[in-house]
Amino acid sequence: MAKVNGKFEFVSQENVGDYYKAAGFPEEIAKAFEADVKPIAVSVIGDKITVAVGDQPPLEYTEGKEIGVNNADASITSVAKLDGDTLTISSKFGSMSEDRVLKFSDEELVITAANNAGATSTRVFKRV
Repeated sequence: MAKVNGKFEFVSQENVGDYYKAAGFPEEIAKAFEADVKPIAVSVIGDKITVAVGDQPPLEYTEGKEIGVNNADASITSVAKLDGDTLTISSKFGSMSEDRVLKFSDEELVITAANNAGATSTRVFKRV
């Protein structure tokens, strides 16, 4: 089993802009999400899971427990579950829901997202 803890740099992506457009985001917002390729750091200590993206404040999860995040655009609730080398984060915001599956290996992190609009996207990061 690959370790989950680590830092990861962006390598590639597939269908990210279309994923957000299918979710109802305007084209300029979808393009901004597509251009947002910040590094990611993940830390797991016991049932505490921390995900930091770039210089944004990290998101801190307790496995299996719902957290809420409020920003200017929406109120988002998420639950994280860790199963070996796979972290699944299920989120709801407004009428939208998505599952992000983070699959860790010794070399990389692959994030696959699927939303209730039927869209999927993939991002690949290398372990550094």
